[in-house]
Amino acid sequence: MLKDKLLSKDFYLDHMSMFLKDSFGMIDREETYRAILNNVNDIADDLISRYDIYNQLFTTDYFERNKFEGMTTEEYKNSTVDPILDNIAAIFGISRTVKVKYNGINYKGQGYYGDIDKTYEETLTLTNRELFIYIQVVITKLNYQGTMGEISNLYYNLDNTNLDEVQKLKIFYRWDPSFGPLVCYVYFNNVDEINSNSYNSNIVKLFLSDKLLVESLGIKYNKFLSSNIFIAQFDDPSDIANYKYIFDPDFSNDSEEGFMYAIFG
Repeated sequence: MLKDKLLSKDFYLDHMSMFLKDSFGMIDREETYRAILNNVNDIADDLISRYDIYNQLFTTDYFERNKFEGMTTEEYKNSTVDPILDNIAAIFGISRTVKVKYNGINYKGQGYYGDIDKTYEETLTLTNRELFIYIQVVITKLNYQGTMGEISNLYYNLDNTNLDEVQKLKIFYRWDPSFGPLVCYVYFNNVDEINSNSYNSNIVKLFLSDKLLVESLGIKYNKFLSSNIFIAQFDDPSDIANYKYIFDPDFSNDSEEGFMYAIFG
């Protein structure tokens, strides 16, 4: 929860003046306060580890294990009450109530969620499922080191088994040399299925307002809604006769995981 240096005795002694260091009881007081801080930090770390929303073993059955008595799992996902999720969200500086700003977007030849390119502002109240997804993305954002592996771990599951909530959205990042080095296309590729499976419009609005994107500084992200793109994995790019769009932004023969992604559509 806290950086290691904040739990170190040297950190506080280095910030004390000679007068304070020589003052009666100050060193003992520092040790007492630091012991309390270490204890609180250990408790916080333990609580976070027990509710590790980013751990797939935890995410796949979270709603089943935590649903309220008398509720089905689906009802619990669509509820707006979950004190555990609200507290986890607060740790990462977000809440169930989210202000969004987005543009209407073209989908199948017509404006989707408003007139094309017209700007809209709303305050959303997220369901448990939507808040769960939002937290997963925010955790990745806060820890993002700029690698494709991190993007892959969050959004993609090529086996299509035990999908966690964010992977069910099928958000794809697409780099292509023809776009230029500072442009990325991002597809929300599960719009039709999402709309027919008890999601409301909040999840797409979060996407359109960049709340579900993990971004790098200086990159322009163009967003699209889709329902007809599929993803494939190839151990050797020579296996792909006419691959079009590659998920490895460096366009090298060896991605961080030892293989390359291609999407078609």
